[in-house]
Amino acid sequence: MRTPGRDTAELVRALRARAGLSVRELSRRSGLSPSTITRIEAGAVDPGVGTLRQLAQASGMTLHLSVSPSSPTAPSSAAAPGQPPQLAALSEALRTTPAGSGPDWTRLRSFVDWAVRHRDQLPDAVAQRPARSGSPLLDNLLAAIAEKLSDDADLPRPSWTAQIAPMRDTWRAPLRGAAAQAERTATPAQLLERGIELGQANLWRAGTGPATPVRPPATAAAPV
Repeated sequence: MRTPGRDTAELVRALRARAGLSVRELSRRSGLSPSTITRIEAGAVDPGVGTLRQLAQASGMTLHLSVSPSSPTAPSSAAAPGQPPQLAALSEALRTTPAGSGPDWTRLRSFVDWAVRHRDQLPDAVAQRPARSGSPLLDNLLAAIAEKLSDDADLPRPSWTAQIAPMRDTWRAPLRGAAAQAERTATPAQLLERGIELGQANLWRAGTGPATPVRPPATAAAPV
């Protein structure tokens, strides 16, 4: 199962290994803190292009980006012109690679970014229940996103989220010690209640809405 920034984590580890640098030396050269680099390499943080460029340059490499047309059959959270994106469209937001499969974090973040900027359209965007994705993690992520967006906007939660049973086993990023505790502390209550430990910054950009106070996860219910 992939985690946020997994592809980027592998890239950064490869850059550092190729340059023969320790985390501390890469930190000194790039200007990023050692803890930030460690979190990126653990897949707990998905850095932006600017940060990747810093790390590449500090490793003696140059970052190049390329774009290509999307597959006409690729699922999208975009709606028809004039219609808001639909959270329900993200029930197919799964990525499969040779290393495993998991949520398409880029698509989830894109929807959250849009929803935070268009709160007047939020009720329509989250009203429809997503189809079962086959992934309890994705199903609970979509429910938690709908709940947090609604709570932050002081709107009623969509009724369908109550029908999604929390994860039986807690899902968390591969972190340990203080980093793991920091990630849990930064996890919105809506995700904790669903058995997911994922810091708010992984889906919500800084400054895009109030952080929700953390409270203990709710007891898992039987799957629906």
